Amino acid sequence: MSEDQWEDTYDFPKPQPTEEVVCYCKSGMRSEMACNFLRQKGFTRVANYQGSALDWWSS
Repeated sequence: MSEDQWEDTYDFPKPQPTEEVVCYCKSGMRSEMACNFLRQKGFTRVANYQGSALDWWSS
């Protein structure tokens, strides 16, 4: 997807492989898979939010 298509679809700039990306989901399992996918695609600053969205929502 081009950068313009991305921005039209998601309403924010397409992340670049050198930018920090933090993934999260309800329990943490899907976000870890997302982190692995991003790393395979060349992203170098990827983190999985420890504690999951459940933890975030409870604080």
